[in-house]
Amino acid sequence: MQLNSIERQVCESRILRLFRFAEERADNGTEYDIKLSKRYISIALEISRHYKIKLPAKVKHGICQKCHMVLIPGKTCIVRVSGKSAFYKCSACGRTTRS
Repeated sequence: MQLNSIERQVCESRILRLFRFAEERADNGTEYDIKLSKRYISIALEISRHYKIKLPAKVKHGICQKCHMVLIPGKTCIVRVSGKSAFYKCSACGRTTRS
């Protein structure tokens, strides 16, 4: 299915909006808010898969690929800096990513 530019912009704006909502919920830290945050991320991933749109870099690097947790330094992940690269360790599942 080919999307025109307006449809693509709408999909990307929905993905970014869902990511912002997920960040706000994960920042609260209660168990219910964490579940809701993960649900927002899963909906954003479903939109990107269904319409075959790549995730924006901010979203792609801001979530854990294993458990779909929003990575907020100091709250939901641990950040270690080594030289020029930073290592993000998810507090929920323990997966480490590098950027």
